[in-house]
Amino acid sequence: MTIFELISSAKLSTCLTVAGAILGGIATISALLMAQKTFSFLRAVSPGEVEEAVEKAPLPETALAPIISILKPLKGLDSELALNLEYFLNLEGVSYEVLIGIADRADPAVSLVEDFLANHPEAPMRLIIVGAPGNLQPKMASLAGLEAEARGKIFLVSDGNTRPHPKSLLPVVAVFEDAAVGVASAPFFVRQPETLGARLRALRIGTLILTSICGVYCLTKTPAIVDKWMAVRKEAIAELGGFAVLGEVMCADGLIAPKLRELGWQGAIIPDLIDVYLGEWNFQQAYAQQLRWSRHIRFVEPKEPVAELFWNGTFLLLIGAVFWLLGSSLGGIFLGVAAFLVWGIYAVAYLRFGGCWRDLLLLPFQDLMMLPITFWCYLGNEIVWRGQRFRVGKGGVLEEVVKP
Repeated sequence: MTIFELISSAKLSTCLTVAGAILGGIATISALLMAQKTFSFLRAVSPGEVEEAVEKAPLPETALAPIISILKPLKGLDSELALNLEYFLNLEGVSYEVLIGIADRADPAVSLVEDFLANHPEAPMRLIIVGAPGNLQPKMASLAGLEAEARGKIFLVSDGNTRPHPKSLLPVVAVFEDAAVGVASAPFFVRQPETLGARLRALRIGTLILTSICGVYCLTKTPAIVDKWMAVRKEAIAELGGFAVLGEVMCADGLIAPKLRELGWQGAIIPDLIDVYLGEWNFQQAYAQQLRWSRHIRFVEPKEPVAELFWNGTFLLLIGAVFWLLGSSLGGIFLGVAAFLVWGIYAVAYLRFGGCWRDLLLLPFQDLMMLPITFWCYLGNEIVWRGQRFRVGKGGVLEEVVKP
């Protein structure tokens, strides 16, 4: 080896060492900061403070003029759907109604909901057959149909697999005490995942997604709105033109805050944690759902799927191995240590909010699953949503794929 080759090799090794230290430091420090902000945010408002704020609010408290209309668009039988609905029977502190929207009377969820309502005649619930979605994406079509029937000042979108705790409506009302807030959503956490697919989704949601939603909001006041548990002020969505305005795009929840911001409304994250139950998901379901989610994010924030690799422990290990093979053992060590530190931070967050320690053994596998998803989310433009296949066009506009 010549002197020039030795110098070049030394320079490469030094550069890789510095790069490994910088990348590892950014990954570790940012993950730690996001987790710390999440811990602080979710305990920032005590139930007593929320109740006091609600008591001071000049809002109606009668069934004829509910404060909150909970909109539940359903398709098919979510796991333990009847049990999930029971969690909406006795919500405390705020007057509310629950509007259940189903597109087709032949949907198996119709008979289940009808039996449930017959067994609970006192329930503040109504079933509404909203009809076929037409050229709208299925969820927004259902919400547009429910919107016309809703009587509340706040519309709260809630998926069929959510289970709020008795006081979950109080922090919603407290956030909307700020007259400038037009839309808000709460983070969520998967409870008791049993199958491989459910456990993989639980890890993703309970680590990177949870800490990103809360952490970014605390640092920048920029809300990542997710319609798993999303509240919209009635006058704000009316000014936007209703849910139907968002019906042709895939990433409606990601776009609603920017669209309302153009009209002068602010967004917020609700300091609450909503329980979600997935049922018996297999690996294929988890992979397909995450791929759809990543394509969703890609159309809202094109760089975000790639940026998330900074908090992917398996990716950091693989890059560290490449650095090692290129002659920078120190750079490889920095990245390897960062990978285990990121996993450790996420493990603390996952356990802190009630996750099972056994699920943490799947963290490297979950991160590995994300590598091809990050690649494919940019190459393809088709998604499967509620049994329908769509092609995603410019701006996230959906076009249903019709089989020949």
